[in-house]
Amino acid sequence: MRKHSFAAHIICCVTLFCFWNLISGATATSDRDTISSSSYKRGNHYFSLLPALAWNKYKDEINSPLTYHTTGFLPALEFALENRGVNHSGYTSIFISNQYMTTNEAAFTGASAEQFLTFKFNTSRCYEPSAFWDSRIHYRVGYDANFEYNHQINLRLENSAYTFAIWTTAAIANRFEFPFIIKTERNFGFIHFRKPKQHFLLNWQVNIPLFGMITRPNFAGIRHFANGEFVSNLAREMNDHIHFVSLNKFIMLHTQIELLAPLGNNNRLKIAYAWEGFRYNEDFSRVQGVISAVEVGVMFKLDSREGIW
Repeated sequence: MRKHSFAAHIICCVTLFCFWNLISGATATSDRDTISSSSYKRGNHYFSLLPALAWNKYKDEINSPLTYHTTGFLPALEFALENRGVNHSGYTSIFISNQYMTTNEAAFTGASAEQFLTFKFNTSRCYEPSAFWDSRIHYRVGYDANFEYNHQINLRLENSAYTFAIWTTAAIANRFEFPFIIKTERNFGFIHFRKPKQHFLLNWQVNIPLFGMITRPNFAGIRHFANGEFVSNLAREMNDHIHFVSLNKFIMLHTQIELLAPLGNNNRLKIAYAWEGFRYNEDFSRVQGVISAVEVGVMFKLDSREGIW
């Protein structure tokens, strides 16, 4: 319950912050009016470093009928290259999380914890076909390509209870952006602003994979082999279990909401909440998992061009 409460508090804080903006005179803005209306204008580039707290829930019936969950919120890390233009936005990111998981039954059975490593590589790009609510909200659509690797190791049995999964998917990306301005002629509590207006950006992106490729062998002894044939055995197991999947076998949803705020030197503060869930196999139940993360970090501006909000 504490895990869910922590995430709920973060979401509530972001929601209240945006609501306060609206009722205190925040005005929507668009860089199409203040910078340029040309579609070929070069965008801004950022390097993002985002420490995170992550929580995972995972059930693999090939390995165990029990559901494993993270013991508390554990550190994770995401770093990315991001691009934002007048009518497009995109990113390439890497997310890494190494967590210790257990089951609700472990307290009674004495079962040992398991180590669960997640590595994600994402690249996405969206273009803007339309805007609505008097151009306050901008809708962008594009693609997202995802590569993901995870493995699960029983800490007591070690490599004799080692399973892993690798998949890559192609998804449709839907992105909603709400740029707005807060007037800061007056101090807000103990916060003192140098500029009379501050730009903010609220984003929400949803990725829905349509098809992909996955391999999930139950491969005991992946790290050590008595005969030394590590690479050939690994390649054979991966090749034997490759499946091309679509919505009939693999269902996934990735969603992320983020708030960008101005910092010095044209950098930006980024606060984000990400959630991803998936189910794999013909009956949609043999393997399923959920991972959520709260991220707070800085986007470092890499170019000298005027900032686009």
